[in-house]
Amino acid sequence: RMVASAAKGGRQGESRRIFIGGIGSLTDSQLRRICDQCGQVESFDSDFKGFAFALFKDRDSAERAIRDDITEILIEKGAARNVSVQYATEQGYQKACRKREDE
Repeated sequence: RMVASAAKGGRQGESRRIFIGGIGSLTDSQLRRICDQCGQVESFDSDFKGFAFALFKDRDSAERAIRDDITEILIEKGAARNVSVQYATEQGYQKACRKREDE
């Protein structure tokens, strides 16, 4: 979980990328469909243990995912009760990718 906590924490308006932690048994396609409800997803990366990142085409879509609190939808579809959706920092995303490559 250290990678997950390092990956989150961006501020509103600074990022088009969101961090989704505690994804539980959700599949890539389920996660992507949920994110697509907020706007166009440019890329989606879920090759991590228990979390994923979604990069939206624009900042407004990322803000919608945070503001509209898609956690309820995620929980309904099978995410863990402690699921979190937050802005991701580029530094945190890169760190998570490096850690994944080292494993």
